[in-house]
Amino acid sequence: MRGRDDRFSAQLLAGIRDARGKLLMQIAFCLYKYFPFGGLQRDFLRIALACQARGHALRVYTLEWRGDVPAEFEVVLVPVRALTNQRRYAKFSRWVGEDLARRPADRVVGFNKMPGLDVYFAADPCFEDKARTLRGALYRLSGRYRHFAAYERAVFDARASTEILMISPLQGPLFQKYYATPDERFHLLPPGIALDRRAPADAPPDTPITLEAMEECGGCTGSISACEITATSTGVLTLRGLGVFCELPRNTACAAVCSQSRVTCQT
Repeated sequence: MRGRDDRFSAQLLAGIRDARGKLLMQIAFCLYKYFPFGGLQRDFLRIALACQARGHALRVYTLEWRGDVPAEFEVVLVPVRALTNQRRYAKFSRWVGEDLARRPADRVVGFNKMPGLDVYFAADPCFEDKARTLRGALYRLSGRYRHFAAYERAVFDARASTEILMISPLQGPLFQKYYATPDERFHLLPPGIALDRRAPADAPPDTPITLEAMEECGGCTGSISACEITATSTGVLTLRGLGVFCELPRNTACAAVCSQSRVTCQT
């Protein structure tokens, strides 16, 4: 993920230097839950470690942390409870805001949509679009809808100031459709392929992965060269030079991530 982390740092770590010109910042990260194997969580950890390697102090606000805590991470377990997720998340953002008022940070970076962010890493799709295309009108009367719609608007509204780091060019137009978010606030990150997911130098030539082949292997699980693939409704995505490419029919949304020589596909 080196390319992605470097681009993130260029956007995030701007403007605060000591007398020797070295960047020094207190960065607060916000995410509802951390566990070692989530995609959003892995992106958070790689970015946080990249910031730490550049000499910045880190504070992480979360409701739950599973797994080891990296050295010199200040993990703040936010002590709030509620009967529903939306009420708990509302209490979380309010508690974090109060703590930041007492102990300010130079940048507040969120991996979930919430008010008060300087930077948002857009790991999740547009909630408003899903609510209007996949749900009935009654859903938009619910407390759950009102909460998540308001939190998304706090990030993407045209009058907001949050900088948005995008990992897919497909979602930007959807957010702009509902919020008229200015183009200049979107920052598209380059594809990030972890070094341990790249095919070795002596890997065989590109191997096509078709939907039928994955189904034959048993529930979209196959055996191919190590890589990372994402295919979306825009059609075929090809990652040449990694030992594989993905050949899926249009309107098929499929993400395949292989580790060692196995591929797991999540639709």
